[in-house]
Amino acid sequence: MITKTQILQVEGLTAQTLLELFSSVNKRLDELGARVSPPHQTVFLTREEVGKFLKISLPTVWAWSKQGILKPHRLGNQVRYIESEVLQAAQATKKGGALK
Repeated sequence: MITKTQILQVEGLTAQTLLELFSSVNKRLDELGARVSPPHQTVFLTREEVGKFLKISLPTVWAWSKQGILKPHRLGNQVRYIESEVLQAAQATKKGGALK
């Protein structure tokens, strides 16, 4: 990353000129911010939410976890499923890939 350092002499600048400079810096920061994508947030689902989402029973959620179709994650004493992994499992079962 190339960093440019500019020293700006503030002495002798009018308030209006200073506001215009800050405005242009603000616009540039907005442009740069628009290019940066927000960090991906992991969404965790409970067993009940997975069951409702996939339209399967809780025993099926448990069985699929035991078979490795769904991957449970332990957070303390709670079991959670990552939403993106549940979506992948749903697509795989729809194609018949995970049930073979």
